[in-house]
Amino acid sequence: MSKTDRKLFISLMLWSLIPSIYLLIRMHIVANTGTDINILGQMEWFDLIDEIITTVLTVPLYFVIKKERTTPQKNMAAFLTASITYLIFTLIIFIYVGSMAKFMHAPNATSYLRLQTWSMWVSFLVNLMIILFTLDGRTKSFRIMLIAKTTLMIMCDLLLIPMFKENGAAYSEILVNSILAIISIGTAYHFGLIRFGKTDSRLWVHEWIRTGSMSAIQIFLDNWIYAVMVVRIVNSVKQSGNYWMANNFIYGWLLIPVFALVEIIRRNNYDELTYQNAWKPSLLIALCWLITMPGWYWFIQEPMAMSNVNTIIKIVFPLSIFYLVSIPSQIIDGWFVSKGKMGYPMMISLIVNLGYYGIVYAMFKHNLFDVSMKFIVVMFGFGMIAHLFLSAIFYLYEKSK
Repeated sequence: MSKTDRKLFISLMLWSLIPSIYLLIRMHIVANTGTDINILGQMEWFDLIDEIITTVLTVPLYFVIKKERTTPQKNMAAFLTASITYLIFTLIIFIYVGSMAKFMHAPNATSYLRLQTWSMWVSFLVNLMIILFTLDGRTKSFRIMLIAKTTLMIMCDLLLIPMFKENGAAYSEILVNSILAIISIGTAYHFGLIRFGKTDSRLWVHEWIRTGSMSAIQIFLDNWIYAVMVVRIVNSVKQSGNYWMANNFIYGWLLIPVFALVEIIRRNNYDELTYQNAWKPSLLIALCWLITMPGWYWFIQEPMAMSNVNTIIKIVFPLSIFYLVSIPSQIIDGWFVSKGKMGYPMMISLIVNLGYYGIVYAMFKHNLFDVSMKFIVVMFGFGMIAHLFLSAIFYLYEKSK
């Protein structure tokens, strides 16, 4: 990694790590105010909707508006187009969220999820600015955002969750993300990353639509299958809260350096993935996981304040092994994005979701498996292994051309 990449890697890690640290405080607030964790746990599947829309609109930007081929006017046009498109989807989700919650066996979470639709939209505005800061290498902008984000989260949660319980958590996120959106957009404008003005949008919009459509197929299949094959079954066995906390630990702590590394891969235009730019950092991440693994039980029990730690750790340990194995596939997928080769992730998604999960679902419908958390974890984990196998094949094929 270059010096700029190392600074950016640390900034990206902190951007995700600070909220994870604060989540520990939030869980104590939730526990002391009688807030229903199972309602908050419905974000496990509801976040998938945000992930689908966000991925479709933003992943192509890493290729379309790379630093050497963009202008402030082009950035502004992309920002406005993506923001308005997401807003349209937000309105649709807001109208039909009650039906979606009922389908997912969680009708009591409807009010909370309606509020979260608006939180996701303003958070999307912030994410667009984060992409611009990442591509431009502006680590100082990350530090400004981090300070603002941490301060605002503490103030808003302490004020709103005791007053409004589950809805208070949503109100807090709406307020925090709205202020962050104003700060980030103002910062981007101040540094000349976005400007109003005419730009020839035909070529890059065509490229955006082309790569975005392939991203849409991939992410929709990934998340639809995950929602139906994993989250819905988790809800049916009354484990949504435990599974949510297990995923919070994995995504909020273990995977943070992985996501930061993938962002660096997306930002750059590496000809190939080498030991120095990809595999050495990934091995160091894996080593950190293995070294800290004996302390996970304590961490979930004490800082995360979970009384049912035995149940959660039985989900975390096997899932973490599968996620560890999947790190190379995430790096390879990031390289595909940097090259605008979205056809490969799309084909991987089609094969894994329609092939592997299709076979598993057929066997499940014929009662060849018992519904249990162990079955869910193993099923999802082998899906990640299949993804890794296909990613490696397509990467080697692309390099041989």
